[in-house]
Amino acid sequence: MRIGIVGAGATGTSVLDTLARLLPDGAAVTVFEGDRYFGPGRAYRPGSGAALVNLTAPKMSLRPDQPGHFQDWLPADHPEFVSRELYGRYLTELFTDAADRLGATLIGEYVVAIARVDGSYVVRTGQAAFTFDAVFLCVGAATPSDVYELAGTPGFVADPYPLDTMPSLSPEASVTVLGTGLSAVDAVLELIQRGHRGRLRMVSRSGYLPGVRDTRTKPVLRSTGAEVTKELSLLDLYRMVSGEFRAQKIPMTELWQEFQSGEDPAARLRRQYGQVLAGAPALPVFLAVAGHLLEHQAWRLFGDETRAVFLRDWHGLVATLCAPMPARTARRLVGLLDDGLLRVSAGLTGIHAHHNGYTVSTGQGDFETSYVVNTIRPNPVPLPGRAAELIGSLLAGELADTHPLGGLRLDAETATALDGTGMPSPGLYVLGELAIGELYVETTVLTAITHRVGQAVHHLLGRSSKGAA
Repeated sequence: MRIGIVGAGATGTSVLDTLARLLPDGAAVTVFEGDRYFGPGRAYRPGSGAALVNLTAPKMSLRPDQPGHFQDWLPADHPEFVSRELYGRYLTELFTDAADRLGATLIGEYVVAIARVDGSYVVRTGQAAFTFDAVFLCVGAATPSDVYELAGTPGFVADPYPLDTMPSLSPEASVTVLGTGLSAVDAVLELIQRGHRGRLRMVSRSGYLPGVRDTRTKPVLRSTGAEVTKELSLLDLYRMVSGEFRAQKIPMTELWQEFQSGEDPAARLRRQYGQVLAGAPALPVFLAVAGHLLEHQAWRLFGDETRAVFLRDWHGLVATLCAPMPARTARRLVGLLDDGLLRVSAGLTGIHAHHNGYTVSTGQGDFETSYVVNTIRPNPVPLPGRAAELIGSLLAGELADTHPLGGLRLDAETATALDGTGMPSPGLYVLGELAIGELYVETTVLTAITHRVGQAVHHLLGRSSKGAA
């Protein structure tokens, strides 16, 4: 069996590691990675170590059947949340070990086209063509979108990742980070680690920073968990969340404050950090119940119209609460706010480049900045730009079809790509953020991604054994 893996970040590494543990002898595996960093991907490459992963070690194993694998790999004195750089070393080691065991061929080029020829997949780079029986698409996440058309202006950083390649900025200059999500937090911490002393500001339309993760409060769900089979509405989702809060004897008013607009972003961060220190249960319970429902039940039971409404009206806020930052990171941000080194603003309406820098417009007025670091990712999430030619070939060859809510259409149970008629393209697997339209939150939770990887690999091996029979 000839297998191709397109992309060698965390998802591609998970595929390779799973194949190394399950494949019979005689398989030939080839991995393509255009930037030639095999294993860590863009997000976990070597850097300053200032940016942290936002899950604890037991949640970061690349092997779902061995949840303690990453934790056992770490030194005994590791912190609760490790750096992205350290996690990248783990990925690199797993990738190298799996590649050695399989005798995998590594191609340091981007894939530009895939076609179906005589029952096989022909994968083309700029230099050569390769033929496979199956292909795993693990092209990674989309880069930030240039919403304000600033590309080419002197002080514009289009993407902070990989952090080790972010350009050096004058340490005394004013820097504005577009966006207030986890990537924006990483960019700020990277600049501080480099010794930046100038004014730093994070700005977005909502101003919402990620919530703060409480690892000490571990709620046990009481009313959530029963299997649901009927199609759900957003009202059904609300009733399920409020039912869990009643079962936990927590007033819903403690959750509603998170959904109130107008709260100052810095005050919101300080409030949430204080709640974590006090062990307040509302946010941990919401994180547990929303994560369970959206990952395991609700999203697959929403119709496309309900999904679209959720993404339009609720995704931005729910994402901040369901993808929280470590308390250690929140403490650092609060310290920067208290020291006057950082400001967080809401109400972003536009940015204008001029000869001295940029004018940033918000609902509270305009301000000037010398540099702009972009982390904006709109919804639906666009297809990864660096894979545009590849994806275009899949669409032109009718091997895949775009999903209206982002990424490509796929069969959720097997991760097999669906063509324009809704029929599967056998042996073509869609993983990671390319699956976001169908799987939503599962494309941002590592344990969910590795679970889907396992399903896809087992599906491939099942097809292979049936073919041999």
